[in-house]
Amino acid sequence: ALSVRSFHYENPYFDMSYLILGEWHFFLAERGVSKRDWAFSKSQYQAASDVYQKIRIDKIDEALVPTLLYHQCWANLESGDMANGAGAATRLIEKYPESEFVPEALAKRGETFLLREDYTSALSDFDTIIKQYPNSPPSELAMERRGRIYSYQRALEKTVSSYLELLDRFPETSGRAEANFWIGEGYFELKK
Repeated sequence: ALSVRSFHYENPYFDMSYLILGEWHFFLAERGVSKRDWAFSKSQYQAASDVYQKIRIDKIDEALVPTLLYHQCWANLESGDMANGAGAATRLIEKYPESEFVPEALAKRGETFLLREDYTSALSDFDTIIKQYPNSPPSELAMERRGRIYSYQRALEKTVSSYLELLDRFPETSGRAEANFWIGEGYFELKK
């Protein structure tokens, strides 16, 4: 005799129900962010992350997978699970390179590499955004982070040129003060 658990577990609707539950928690987390309820949002990102981990991706409609991977990446990172967040981003980038979520996934993965002080991998992701997705929303962030990494590495000429490029492309950037500081610091150190 089949148990109820084995019957439901093999049914693809089982995974779809997890997807719906994960998306509900993700929605609540985003709603909490908009209301500045950070503790609530973090708990909902954690709940979404936990649910997304249970989903067998091969049981989900292929059209839903890029969104699932992007939300899984986001929820994992927001709940502090850097490894699984970066892993979900990598799966999205590699399996769905044409997805609208790729620039954001690259940015989130680049941020993870930056936090781990893996500057080579972070620069690779940020440079990919700048070169392949120059008009995407994370392009400004990528340019700022690239300048920051070069400043950490004390690559002063690259720091200055990165921040000058940022100000040229995004003159109203919120990182304007930081960019001007590092440009001035770079020129001072380079004696220009």
